[in-house]
Amino acid sequence: MLTKSQVKAILDKMEVFQDGHFAVDGERHTAQAAYPMRVLQQPEYATSLAATLGGAFRSLRPHAVLAFPGTGSLLALELARALRARLVFAKRGPDGWRVSPGQALQADERVVLCDDVLTDETEFLELANLVAACGAQVTGGAVMIDRSTLTFPWTIESLVRPDAPLLDPAECELCKSGAPFTAARATVLSQ
Repeated sequence: MLTKSQVKAILDKMEVFQDGHFAVDGERHTAQAAYPMRVLQQPEYATSLAATLGGAFRSLRPHAVLAFPGTGSLLALELARALRARLVFAKRGPDGWRVSPGQALQADERVVLCDDVLTDETEFLELANLVAACGAQVTGGAVMIDRSTLTFPWTIESLVRPDAPLLDPAECELCKSGAPFTAARATVLSQ
């Protein structure tokens, strides 16, 4: 399991955070963008970061890790491996989220929700409703980066919580000062 300083060192080395002026989730602004894929693309780091997150859930002995498709699924795969649990994917259907074809959540199973970044625009609550509809129980949420201000009915474990808040454009000091948006860094980093 990694210490907080080791997690920070890895995220800094892989340049997961970039300072500047960014629009996030298409609506809110921040002075610090997060690019979790920069570290999750490195299997050794993804494995050790997920194992660190998994420490909070091992005693709960979850049966499954439920994830959205996308970059968070890499973290979810490694978290499921660390917890010796199944990886189950959610798929958006016309009536909301459902379990992907060929997979199932069983009644009374304990489930950890997982994503790479948690913001207030999260669909974790929709996933929790999916878990409940299957008769299973959410035991918590695991995220690499927590940018939310929401309160959940279960524990959210994260590796890092950035200091730079997500703001409505009207509250953004960078917008008020006329600062242009910053282009996302696109480099390949080796370990």
